[in-house]
Amino acid sequence: MKEMTERVIRFPRFIKQQKGLTVYTIILALICYGLSLGKITFGMDTNQYLSVPQDYLKHWISIGRFGQVLLKKLEGSNVANLYLANLLGILLLISSSLLLCTLFAKCLKGQVSTLQLAVIPSLFVTSPFFMTQFYFVLQIFEFMLGLFLTILAAYLLAGTAMKFPNWWQMIAATLCLSFACSIYLSFLLLFTALTASILLLQLLQFSKQQQNHALMDLIKQAVPYLLVFGFGVGLYFVGDTLVLQITKIANVDHSSNDRLWGQVSFTEALDSLIKSIGKITIAPSFWKINPVYGPQFLIGGLLSLLPLVKIKTVSFQSRLSYLICLMVLLISAVGTVIAAGTLLPPRSMAPQFPFVIALCFFLASLSVTTSKLKKGLLLLVGYFTLSQLAFTTKLLVSQQATYKEDQDRVQQLLTLAQPLVNQQHKRLSQYRLAIIGAGPARNRFVTTVPGEMIGVSLFDFGYPDASGPSRNVADLLIINGQAVQYPIPSSYNQLREKYESQTRGDGSLRVVIDSGYLVVIL
Repeated sequence: MKEMTERVIRFPRFIKQQKGLTVYTIILALICYGLSLGKITFGMDTNQYLSVPQDYLKHWISIGRFGQVLLKKLEGSNVANLYLANLLGILLLISSSLLLCTLFAKCLKGQVSTLQLAVIPSLFVTSPFFMTQFYFVLQIFEFMLGLFLTILAAYLLAGTAMKFPNWWQMIAATLCLSFACSIYLSFLLLFTALTASILLLQLLQFSKQQQNHALMDLIKQAVPYLLVFGFGVGLYFVGDTLVLQITKIANVDHSSNDRLWGQVSFTEALDSLIKSIGKITIAPSFWKINPVYGPQFLIGGLLSLLPLVKIKTVSFQSRLSYLICLMVLLISAVGTVIAAGTLLPPRSMAPQFPFVIALCFFLASLSVTTSKLKKGLLLLVGYFTLSQLAFTTKLLVSQQATYKEDQDRVQQLLTLAQPLVNQQHKRLSQYRLAIIGAGPARNRFVTTVPGEMIGVSLFDFGYPDASGPSRNVADLLIINGQAVQYPIPSSYNQLREKYESQTRGDGSLRVVIDSGYLVVIL
């Protein structure tokens, strides 16, 4: 218990000692995401939660995210506080980055400079992968809390000596990881990456002291993390089963439509997997199409081999241990790609992918010795930091501008629809809404990411086989206090066939009333 208390105290003590690093991390986070505090926006999924919160809570339970539901219930409101969600999300991202630095400083026994530690927030906090999560304001607090709890689980276990953590640490770490899984199951990949990173840093410490490190030593050090991983996952599945039985909600395999394994032949899935990893690592043409990716992963992976030069004086088993841990680290970064056999939306790569990139450059910073190499690495980290920061803020501005455009369209729709409704001596709530055509965002700030909703208008995104963007726009009206009914897919399809030829796609709106529907022709 004393050891765990010491670890809890060490974190605020570290922040107090590293004022410069703390201020730097805060500045990076505010530059990247601060605009979301001044202008509250929301998009896909958040609109559904705000309009029909209970339905969305049931959806979360069905896909195993009962931890998110518990947190929403604790908030005690059916209406999300989007400002508070963004604020807490930013604070938890800052805290997570600083906890990582505390963890690594502990693993290295404090023998690390502030400049070296600054590599972590530079490449972690500014990553555009986090912006793909900030888009989903309805769950950004919960996501960032899961991130912090996962890092905390690893922090509670990490030590610099070959000793087994006490049971209080093991239990606390297990509870942290299990609850993080109930928010977002892919946090298991981050915990795997954290385990590999801790073992890598401890290997560097042993080599610095000219101590050999046998494979059996590595296995012994990994045992506490493996136990927490196993018990944490087990506890999560027990909780998930109990929640499903109590609520009588059917379990849904959320990722079944995204997985190639079992859907196509093994060779096809394997070929897709190889091509997908190739795109991420060595395909500049793909990086140009999907700028959330870039050369950071490839360069960081190569630079992370530098410590092998530093530990060449120790045994072969020490070098082999380092390579094994490094392989686990890199594999965890693309774990979702491996699990699916194909590329998933970039949000599925957060937080493990940006963490591994930051860790690889951090490992390199511990290994370079000459002044020229240090300056070269510093310039490289600085370049990637600025490029990530620029693209992350560009995505945020894109979402802000698109949200405003959607709200302007809603007001335009109401201006056109209300006189028609008044002529019928009815209320808006007595009509169903049918959006015919698509209305992509037309503002000049639009920047999108393949597979993501950032910068995509809710007048454009929908399900063509159901009701197009009608439900999304109806949610916008409901949230703005204008009750309207959702369309029925069968009758919507009839209206679409009738009016589709009249769509213009030039940004204009035309509203007609037909068979109890407000028909909006784009």
